[in-house]
Amino acid sequence: MGKLDKDTDNTQDSPYSFVVTLTLIGVTLIIGFITFISFQDGYEVKKQQEVADYIHSAERIMNQSKAKTDEIIDGFNQNTLPNYGEIELEMFRALMTELNELNAPKNWTEHKESVTNIVSQQYLFFYQYTHHLINLNEKNIEDFKTRDEDYAQKEKNILTKGLDSSNIPYEVNDEGIIRFSIKTY
Repeated sequence: MGKLDKDTDNTQDSPYSFVVTLTLIGVTLIIGFITFISFQDGYEVKKQQEVADYIHSAERIMNQSKAKTDEIIDGFNQNTLPNYGEIELEMFRALMTELNELNAPKNWTEHKESVTNIVSQQYLFFYQYTHHLINLNEKNIEDFKTRDEDYAQKEKNILTKGLDSSNIPYEVNDEGIIRFSIKTY
């Protein structure tokens, strides 16, 4: 019996058990590190997807809003002004409501305010047109277009600032169109 106890004590003190213990600790640390990195990367992907979804929704709303005001401007330039009524005005109100209900991701409230300024300005122009509150002439059209372009440029600047702060890579092409890419799984 004494000899058996002595053999057990020898294996616990052997260099082999120390190496096995260090190897297990190392493997555990590596697995923990990989798990942490995977979790962090997954969180980053989720955050970027949330931003991308928001940007796509805001862009869709701005495009629909701009399409209606562009129809008025094109109609003025071609002497074929569109005849809008309550149906089109209600469509525009629905866009405004959708924009108000759009949840901007954290740190994107400035961009949402910029989008709201653009769509509100376009809505006002559209409202004034449908209610015959504006005298359409070249000066009024040019004033509107200048304000619209100013708001659009501010929105693009805020958009690129937001993409930078969200660590989302993007590029601006020669026409000023911003393209970005996000991580996905």
